[in-house]
Amino acid sequence: SDIIISCTGNSAISGNDFFCIKNGAYLSCATSSDDEIDLKSIEGMYSIKKVGDHIQRYKGERNSFYLLNNGNAVNFTYGASAGNYITLVHAEILACVNEMLELKGKNLLPQGFSAVSDTKRAKVANLWLQTFTP
Repeated sequence: SDIIISCTGNSAISGNDFFCIKNGAYLSCATSSDDEIDLKSIEGMYSIKKVGDHIQRYKGERNSFYLLNNGNAVNFTYGASAGNYITLVHAEILACVNEMLELKGKNLLPQGFSAVSDTKRAKVANLWLQTFTP
């Protein structure tokens, strides 16, 4: 992959995993670097060069890759935070779980990935707007 975004919160990338990253790929995290990647496991194996304000190039014998924001969530680069918007995400997750439970109770739950219906998504968004906008 040319772009890898890790968001497991469970040390997804460590040790030999770095050697498997495609040469020239970009590595980014959606949580803090200590939750996602173990850079200590490759100390001394890669040279590190700053190539942009928030981009470092890791170059080793086997490959090179670009690490964004030192492995920390890129949305925190400029001091951004989730604020009240995180409640919108949580509400949609709960709506999706509720919808899945309803479908499961009717033996209609499909296999694979699920998403909340557009109708329920709009309802959640409207409720959020009523709650968090003046």
